[in-house]
Amino acid sequence: LKGGVEYQFFKKVSFRTGFNLGPNSVHGGIGYQSARLYIDYAMHFFRSLLSTFQLATSYRFGQPKKQE
Repeated sequence: LKGGVEYQFFKKVSFRTGFNLGPNSVHGGIGYQSARLYIDYAMHFFRSLLSTFQLATSYRFGQPKKQE
């Protein structure tokens, strides 16, 4: 069984959390989005293993998409 939620502030900052009962883990993260730059940071906490952390960045070249 897996589940998660995400909450976004002002279409710029996102907070995420979730769980997975298979390997008994809890996840959390935060993301930032501008017109061209995306940054995501995630944490994975496992009951039987070490915790892991991930950082992802991306940059959009060209014209940014119009937000509705």
